[in-house]
Amino acid sequence: MYKIPEFIGPFKEILPNFINYRRSLGYDYLKPTVLRLKELDTFLSKHGYSKIEMTREMYDLWIAKKGNETHTNQGKRCSAFTMLAKYLISIGYDNIFLPTPINHKMWKSNFVPYIFSYDEITNIFRVADKIDNLTNVDTSTFVIMLATLYTCGLRISELLNLKLQNINFTTGAIQILNSKNHENRLIVASDSLRKKLIEYHLNYTCPINAEYFFRTPNGAQVPYGTFKTLYHKTLALAQIPKKDNCRFKYPRIHDLRHTFAVHSLAKMVSDGYDTYTSLPLLSKFLGHKHITETEYYLRFTEENYDNVKILTNNIYQGVFPKVEHDNE
Repeated sequence: MYKIPEFIGPFKEILPNFINYRRSLGYDYLKPTVLRLKELDTFLSKHGYSKIEMTREMYDLWIAKKGNETHTNQGKRCSAFTMLAKYLISIGYDNIFLPTPINHKMWKSNFVPYIFSYDEITNIFRVADKIDNLTNVDTSTFVIMLATLYTCGLRISELLNLKLQNINFTTGAIQILNSKNHENRLIVASDSLRKKLIEYHLNYTCPINAEYFFRTPNGAQVPYGTFKTLYHKTLALAQIPKKDNCRFKYPRIHDLRHTFAVHSLAKMVSDGYDTYTSLPLLSKFLGHKHITETEYYLRFTEENYDNVKILTNNIYQGVFPKVEHDNE
């Protein structure tokens, strides 16, 4: 649980109670949310607000777009203000401006994930063990982590939090515990990955009481920043093009998960599996709460593989409605 920071603004005594209240209802309110509330606290203090009130003026100033800020981030600031306003009203405060319900379509991100081609994936693994590694993570550890991330479609947090007891080396079953939305799931690694995991476990020496499966030489969890640095070095060496006019210079780590989903769907469809059967299976494997989250990947699959589009047209005619254009 992320530690509640010290607040300095007009809500300095209320915000810790608000966070604890939301957590008591089952909401995570971890680092990103807490830091957003800290940002709100700093903002109010900076602009000279000293009373326990929330006005329309405060709201408009707080959610004003900052430079090239994404609509998604702007929407998150709107949500933080709204939830705090609701809480203040519920405990009896007056003079609280409550924004109208959020139009999620207005805040919806138009970000498009990067889908690696098969050649790009091959090239990434061809050069991964040749990068100039000046970090505290062994290159062999990074390579097996990268392979597990892509071939299992894991979230980066799921990869970093894997522990020895989560892996069955006989069957290849991997337990993903308390992941996004507090979901647990069981996935099965390919036989080739299972053998690589066994080899890594047997050959990589570390303190006997190490908690994490992928670890630094002293047995600590591999830091996210370290993995990200090695990942970017690998993409550069593999000559994956940098992205122009985007806050992400390279495809994100999470884009490997998107690529896994697209490649898996394409493989299942081309192998003749019924799409109605394939999507629910993939949805469970990815740990999605609803199949609609997985249907999102169908569009990217169709964009990258013409044969998949032909095979799925008759099945999913209503998933992506056609848009009529004027012939001008």
